[in-house]
Amino acid sequence: ILINLQRARRESLLSDVQKDGLVLGTISQKFSDDREVVLAAVNQNADAIMFASPRLRADPDVVLAAICQDGATLEYASPELRDDPEIVQIALQSNPQAIKFVSPTLKADRTFMAKVIKADPSALGYASPEIKADREIVLSAVKKFGLTLSFASHELKNDREVVLAALKQNPTAIMFASPELQAE
Repeated sequence: ILINLQRARRESLLSDVQKDGLVLGTISQKFSDDREVVLAAVNQNADAIMFASPRLRADPDVVLAAICQDGATLEYASPELRDDPEIVQIALQSNPQAIKFVSPTLKADRTFMAKVIKADPSALGYASPEIKADREIVLSAVKKFGLTLSFASHELKNDREVVLAALKQNPTAIMFASPELQAE
């Protein structure tokens, strides 16, 4: 009888999370580690992933179900998945703001960040200091969106070619140039 009651409770819960995924946050914690229940909740509402157990936040299928709907739910993924270039790329395609939740390792990866910044120059703001000092990447970014000069390293804010490229795209970028170049 107890097993039948548990099964009935689980089936009722599955039905509830399929209608409103956030119900996952109001139920017994044991269900936050039930893959089927969590996937049903996340498929209904990506934000339900915040109530998933750490084990399921490290499950690529659960995380993919969430980030395909809203890339910003990458915030709730395990550190390992926030460091996975394929997972992160999917999150960024869904929502460029997911860059906030990318691992520091990927934010410092030149190849990865060059690709991300090419698609969204404002991602330079979340890049590592080494990327912000990479002349080629910064030059590419300011040519597309001049105001990204604000994220460049001090040295590049004093680089005449970089600053001129930013100004050509948006004259307002002058406010982010070094004082020396602003004085010219």
